[in-house]
Amino acid sequence: MNHDATATVVDIVERKGLKGNKYYESVLRYQSVLGKLITVNNITIGKPSTYAIGGQIELYYNPDKPEKFVLKNDPRARLINIIFISIGTLMLIGAIVALLLV
Repeated sequence: MNHDATATVVDIVERKGLKGNKYYESVLRYQSVLGKLITVNNITIGKPSTYAIGGQIELYYNPDKPEKFVLKNDPRARLINIIFISIGTLMLIGAIVALLLV
């Protein structure tokens, strides 16, 4: 079961990858249901985080492992869902066509 929380952006850190490309990490802090303060990093590739320091972000976290989280409105998650739904739809259409041709 997942719990929701409101995290605060406490810092934004610029990093460099192996090939010298920049990426950014938003350092988020939220309180678990047990009252423990959890600090995690959320990676943003290619540009500074769309969240400003002091900004609030809604997320879901695993109460058994509160450092495991998912942003409620993460555009990357939507893109992944669209890709998997598209692949599933194409496979379903292919299976229907194969059944009709047999």
